[in-house]
Amino acid sequence: MLFRQPRFSANDFIGHLPNQLHNRKATPSPSLSDEAWSAARRVARELDKILDGAGPRQAPIERAAAELRLSTRQIYNLLARYRIPRTVTSLLRATGTGLGKSALTRVSRRSS
Repeated sequence: MLFRQPRFSANDFIGHLPNQLHNRKATPSPSLSDEAWSAARRVARELDKILDGAGPRQAPIERAAAELRLSTRQIYNLLARYRIPRTVTSLLRATGTGLGKSALTRVSRRSS
């Protein structure tokens, strides 16, 4: 019994442990450029046309891909992200737009 450890309960530590959720500071979301917002709005308009249309979607998807200068695979990926919430912000990422930098420049140049 020379090395007897003191017994502690969980209640002994509750007041001493920092509450990590309360100590977190809200990280400001990076501001997006007007160019990113306008490109995302333009893509949203095209995706709405596809989702609101009746009948097969292959032709409208190919038309939107040509209009936005994106591949049909990119249109399908954007549709998957946009279909449920139908918000422009669902097309944006924290780093810019969900389109990627090269696609963003293609869409924004086309709208100019």
